[in-house]
Amino acid sequence: MGGLIALRYTEYSDKKPEKLILSSPAVGKLYTPFQKILLNTIGLIGALTIKNGIDPKDLCHDDKAIKEYLEDPLVHNKIAFRTAKQLFAEAEIALKEAENIDLPVLLQYGEIDKVISVENCNELAEKLRTLVIQKHRYAKHEIFNEPKYKDKYISNILEFIEK
Repeated sequence: MGGLIALRYTEYSDKKPEKLILSSPAVGKLYTPFQKILLNTIGLIGALTIKNGIDPKDLCHDDKAIKEYLEDPLVHNKIAFRTAKQLFAEAEIALKEAENIDLPVLLQYGEIDKVISVENCNELAEKLRTLVIQKHRYAKHEIFNEPKYKDKYISNILEFIEK
């Protein structure tokens, strides 16, 4: 969700960052037609929560990182209907308005990510004009927890910042 928040902030804020770094952002249409019906009916009871649908095994290939995720007391698998409804709406707006961003963007994501839509990330990449894109063929959602490649991902960020 952090990538979506950073993207939306950059799209509507008068205080723009010098550069934008996005990692596996949740953009575009993220719901099924059935989920939309649920959000527009049951979603009126905003405080009601449901499971977020994220399988921890879809986060990365590092069993230790997944174990830490599952044991973290601040992590849970619930989302309020009101939050989900706003998340989905903002994700669609973010993709639509991405072409208005006129600053250097580093977009990194894994091509086997099941948490967000890889197709939507590809569409985002097409809309951003000042983009450095780095797709990672064997990475899942948490690219910085991918054991074989995390050092490369971090060095990509440092290189992007120093340019």
